[in-house]
Amino acid sequence: MSNLKTLRKKWYKKLADKGFKDIEDSEGNLKSYASSIQSEVSPEQYVSKSRYYELAAQLLHTGYIRDSRSRFIWSLHIDGHRVPYIADKAGVSSSTTYSVIRDIQRRYIHPRRQDGSKRGKS
Repeated sequence: MSNLKTLRKKWYKKLADKGFKDIEDSEGNLKSYASSIQSEVSPEQYVSKSRYYELAAQLLHTGYIRDSRSRFIWSLHIDGHRVPYIADKAGVSSSTTYSVIRDIQRRYIHPRRQDGSKRGKS
C-alpha cells in the first residue's frame, strides 16, 4: 500500500471514530444532493442571493468603502458570516455591525431616490 493510501486510511479512521460523516463517496462524488439550501430556497431566491453577493463582492473591490473597519465588516459579510461572528471578529457590537452592513446596502446595493422610492420603480 502506498504512503498516501496508508495515510488516508489512518485519517478516515480517525474521522469515523469521532463521528464524522463524509458527504462524498470514495471517488469524490456527493452521496446526496439534498441540502438545507435546496429545501429552503427557491431557484429565484438562489439566483437573487447569488447576484447580491456578486455585487457585494464587486463593491468591496471598487474602493467605495474607504473606512477600514467597514471594509473588514463588509468582507466578512460577503463571505457569508453571520452578524454575531462578524461583530466578534471586528470587536464591535452586533448592532454596530448590523448598522454598518445596512448602511452599505442602502448606500450602494439598494439605493433610494430622493423621494424615498427604490430605483427602477415607478
